[in-house]
Amino acid sequence: MPKRTYLTIMTLTAAAAALALAVVAGCSDDDEDDDSKSTGYGDRVVSPKILAEDILCRNQLKGIHPVLASARDPGGKYPDSLKDVRGLSSSLLRCPRRPHPDYEYVGGQGPDMPRDNVLIYATGYVHKGKCNVLLLGGRVVGMTADELEVALAKTKRNIAGN
Repeated sequence: MPKRTYLTIMTLTAAAAALALAVVAGCSDDDEDDDSKSTGYGDRVVSPKILAEDILCRNQLKGIHPVLASARDPGGKYPDSLKDVRGLSSSLLRCPRRPHPDYEYVGGQGPDMPRDNVLIYATGYVHKGKCNVLLLGGRVVGMTADELEVALAKTKRNIAGN
């Protein structure tokens, strides 16, 4: 299956999942600036639009991972720059959540690096105070600014040690 088709399927799947969650939750997005709204009982319900954008961002990062994995050199090393990777459009290299922060890539990592090294992260903390981070092993996690700072420092130490 072509990489672009795979990413399109991932995007449509995320949108469908978010829509299904919105229908089940029975909530609407009246205020785009508010990430959640009160139900009157002390809890907060995340709007379906916010939830959909978070799922789309995570799936977009997950979809980028196999493209990067296929761009590794014969020794298994990831490209030094995303400019060296074919099949990644500029729209895939930024978060779908407004204000659309760019993704930053930490290149030059090899197959012997820890799977929890940071590979790509969003430059803005637009997902409930967190940014989505693609780890070298292919997992996507949400990190606060402090957590990302620690993870990036560890990743850079691992790269420098190799």
